[in-house]
Amino acid sequence: MSRPCPKSGPSKLDRVIIGLLITGVTASIVLEAVGLALFCHSHGRLTVSTDTTVFIHGRNLGFLMHHVADMIDKQGIDIFLMTLGIIVLVSTPFVRVIVSMVYFAIERDAKFFLITFFVFAVLLISLLIH
Repeated sequence: MSRPCPKSGPSKLDRVIIGLLITGVTASIVLEAVGLALFCHSHGRLTVSTDTTVFIHGRNLGFLMHHVADMIDKQGIDIFLMTLGIIVLVSTPFVRVIVSMVYFAIERDAKFFLITFFVFAVLLISLLIH
């Protein structure tokens, strides 16, 4: 009589990535919710604004992150928290690629390291020039 194969669970990399994605999305949701609550409390309503001073803008993500601290003084903590929530959400997959790249380097898996490094390079270039 044959014995059933033991069911293997997620790998170490899978567990780390699952935790990273859940943490990133949860942090983003919390930042957005707190920012929205503060915005509603300070402005008394939640409306879509056509005022360009509250728009997220800049030459690229690096420029935005460099000036994100200035947002507290210029636009308030509510807009800052919502912007930070968006930055966390956008950067979560980027950090996931970095974690995968480090894992494959530690495991000395050259094939998957190079593939992941290529993905990292494409993401980095697109974030810096977009």
